[in-house]
Amino acid sequence: VELTRGDIGTREFIEGENLTQRTTLLDQGHNLQAVVATIARNYVTQIMQGQVHSDVHPGNFRVTANNGVAILDRNLYLNLDNSDKMLITSLSSSSSPHDKAQNIGTYLATQGHHNPALIGQVEQVLDAYRGTDGIAQSMKVMREGGVELPLRVTLMAKNIMALDNMSRKEGFSGVQEALFYQ
Repeated sequence: VELTRGDIGTREFIEGENLTQRTTLLDQGHNLQAVVATIARNYVTQIMQGQVHSDVHPGNFRVTANNGVAILDRNLYLNLDNSDKMLITSLSSSSSPHDKAQNIGTYLATQGHHNPALIGQVEQVLDAYRGTDGIAQSMKVMREGGVELPLRVTLMAKNIMALDNMSRKEGFSGVQEALFYQ
């Protein structure tokens, strides 16, 4: 097994159960909160390294008998530049809606968009919606405002929403709480 991060390995075939087999995994004694926390932390590491898995969902993770986590369907990764990383970490942070909206404005300026009114709308959305709902609604406002976000950014946002859903399913308040699980 070639390890990509501590307890997450890569190879062609790995014995175990997909995360979709929740009941089986629980019956086998796996701590699914620990599994999801590992997946979430690994995704943050991928973001910081500038290359992320393009299709995060429970079917793309397998838990091994020794509590390892395998990432499946690794044939397409998204390459991120520094502005992409700044945008997604800003949206995922606990900073104020105003700060998030300003960071989105900075990102959009790097993409050739300068629309202070749109940034004001994004700030209102971020003030009204928290967590991944804020990300989804912000992206909707940007699309409606004529912004075509790069596919990699849209997929990254989808992946963070999937991680949030996986985290909630295991009893966390969201992906941010899963990141700090011990």
